[in-house]
Amino acid sequence: MTGTLSKTESMVREILRSISYDPLSGALTWRDRQWIRPCVNSRWRGKKVGCEDAGYVKFSLTHELGSCTLYGHQAAWVIMTGEWPVEIDHEDRDGLNNRWLNLRPATRAQNSTNTCGWKVKPSGLPKGVFLDKRRGRFFSKIGRPPQQQWLGYFENPDDAKAAYDRAATERHGEFARS
Repeated sequence: MTGTLSKTESMVREILRSISYDPLSGALTWRDRQWIRPCVNSRWRGKKVGCEDAGYVKFSLTHELGSCTLYGHQAAWVIMTGEWPVEIDHEDRDGLNNRWLNLRPATRAQNSTNTCGWKVKPSGLPKGVFLDKRRGRFFSKIGRPPQQQWLGYFENPDDAKAAYDRAATERHGEFARS
């Protein structure tokens, strides 16, 4: 590289020389880093990178232009592609599962689509399904205003859920979740 090094280039370089990655298990481990203090290197060499924080593997990394906090899936992406990721989605929605087959590039919208919504809606109804108490009928809709799409009224929650699932697949493809 010629000229000045960007922060992203510096982080990529440091990840590539500091961390080992097993794409089958998703495990990230510290390499032998002889350029850091020997007591720190010997303590962490071969050990798991990072700790769990809010459902993701998180760690700190010092590079030529400072230090930063990174996520395990970012390091895995850099090691496998040599490029800094814009946005990465965990296909199975498990932020601790950094196996290569579980990671995929995504836009911010696609990444936020690949969620399960509430664990349990207060109403007990599936994602995208609602009850109109005045009419005593179920309805479904997808999206948020102003791009919200009305899917119609239904006699039972199963039909409303089926309509939501079809619309989610049309709208979000492989990132659709219900």
